[in-house]
Amino acid sequence: MGKDTLQYIYSTEEMEEVSKFISKKFGNYDMVMSEQKSEGPRIDIAIIEPTKKRNYYTLCTIGLGAYMMNIDEETSPLAHERIELLIYLPPDWPVSPESFNDENYYWPVRLLKSTARIPFYEDSFLTFGHTVSNSEEETYAANTDKAGAILLSPFPDPLEPVTYQLSSDKEIEFLQVFPVTQDEMSFRKTFGADALIARLEDTKKASGIKKWVDFALSRMVPASLD
Repeated sequence: MGKDTLQYIYSTEEMEEVSKFISKKFGNYDMVMSEQKSEGPRIDIAIIEPTKKRNYYTLCTIGLGAYMMNIDEETSPLAHERIELLIYLPPDWPVSPESFNDENYYWPVRLLKSTARIPFYEDSFLTFGHTVSNSEEETYAANTDKAGAILLSPFPDPLEPVTYQLSSDKEIEFLQVFPVTQDEMSFRKTFGADALIARLEDTKKASGIKKWVDFALSRMVPASLD
């Protein structure tokens, strides 16, 4: 694309600030999946391990926010120019280089990375309520019925924005990638994002789950596709 990738990389100071915010907001991390080569923003992934307080994995991109997205202000006046994305995994999810050789375990990481690439490759933007779908409209892996995702705010409140302003005046919004089924994707196309979020809330209540994070984790359990 002929774009200078150096302009899509955090400065050393910005990287330190983003890393400290992620640690404070979502949990400390020691493991990072680093990209060696990248066209556009370099997107590493911080792997925040389960704790007593947060008994789940949090995978959060680091680097996407260095890229300023091309926002359509007429349709999305509240969208932020810079974002980082995260996804949640159950505490027993296999997280290792070996397990990620299996698409049944790697697909959430692939979903996170592919979603993060959309603004750069499509010269567009992502914001709250946007949805993405698997390119072939198939499930992401053989053991899941999820074929798309909607962008929400991080937990505990998926409707409450989470932003952080760097000392360089760049403001970054953090959004979670919440996997959905093909049926839910079709519902979103017909009725819109607000209707889908309301439907997800109804599904959560019907399942007897109180917390959104528990609802998200339950949806990562392998599904029968027979």
